Amino acid sequence: MKLTIALALMIVLSACAGALAAKPVTSVTVVNASGVARPAGPVTFGAFFAKGDVASGVAAEGLPTQADVKRHWDDGSVKHAVLTVALGALDAGGEKELALTPATLAKPGSPTKTPQLPDVKVRISIHKGPTETASLRSAVREEKTWLAGSQMTEWRLKAAVTDNETGKADPELVVLFDVRYYPSTKSFRVAAIVENCNWTSAGTIPYDVTILNGDKELFSQKDIGAWPDKPKVRGHTKWTRWVKRFWIGRKLDDVHVRYDKKYIFRTNLLPHYDPKVKASDQALGRLAGRWKKAATVPLQRGMITAYFPTTGGRSEIGPLPRWTALYLLGQDAGAKAAMLGNADLSAGCPIHIRDEETDWVLSIDDHPTYSLNRRGTREKMKPRDAADTPYVTKDPNGFRVDAAHQ
Repeated sequence: MKLTIALALMIVLSACAGALAAKPVTSVTVVNASGVARPAGPVTFGAFFAKGDVASGVAAEGLPTQADVKRHWDDGSVKHAVLTVALGALDAGGEKELALTPATLAKPGSPTKTPQLPDVKVRISIHKGPTETASLRSAVREEKTWLAGSQMTEWRLKAAVTDNETGKADPELVVLFDVRYYPSTKSFRVAAIVENCNWTSAGTIPYDVTILNGDKELFSQKDIGAWPDKPKVRGHTKWTRWVKRFWIGRKLDDVHVRYDKKYIFRTNLLPHYDPKVKASDQALGRLAGRWKKAATVPLQRGMITAYFPTTGGRSEIGPLPRWTALYLLGQDAGAKAAMLGNADLSAGCPIHIRDEETDWVLSIDDHPTYSLNRRGTREKMKPRDAADTPYVTKDPNGFRVDAAHQ
């Protein structure tokens, strides 16, 4: 009799536990876009949630998931997280729907034990100046990691750009490396970010660049920053930066992630587009064609209107840029490439100013009377003396920015 009662109680408790199990709040669909069968391997993507939907953590139902929560709502619930999911094998063109379910927030992950970093170097040959190099292996790792856990770890490192002969650091140029490591596939993703953003930058630096991993050339470009239709524009203008990304080991960005349109608009983190509207194939095709024809090497304009005071309808002006709206409504891989590519190239607009005192963006809290309008600022923040770097020029930037459209 006692055994029967105990068994019945266990059945009731099991049923209650099942009834109380967390339900998915949304889902994403992962598509193998590689053109060939994709073996099992991790995938990383961002996810964002409506207020109150996810209390602390989130997981892709049924699969090992690393969730790096980056932002919270004012009630403490999760607003944005970066998820890394141990995805199974996918056939060419195959799809896998991942249900995203609230989960207990894991303790902050420990950075993966990283093997020796790749021998990535950024070599800069300044016109009428020295040849300089920034090395990943000699870069300084910051105290905090961006993402950390058993599936993947990502660090930011800062490298001085030093003269190959004298070892002297360049007073303007700095290279940042964002390094992501996946232990299950022994893969690195390395982003090399070249900045000329210090407030005291003397001006434009003309150079050729080569990025290497060991002796293997990953990227090369002569006359960085030159605009073919503007012969006077050449070089790396002050207050701008550019980025190139590379995979070393297995390439893991061979998937495309589609989101649930109804849910992402319900989060109130985006303008409320009608999720029933679908971007037409013709519109997406035109966008892909424009992006294919656009100038997309470092410090070019992409699809951005270079003369900011231009009046009339423009793709980059609106609650969101046209290419972003088309991506959200079409969930198309080509539109995503244009959206992210234009975002990268927008760093070529000369408004990205770093305060050397804080090593952060120039803050109006620290400099309340500063203005990008030269006639409006009362800050006496003079650029440094450029007498020791005669190769620095005053050539114009291809972008013409204004206060109204920055």
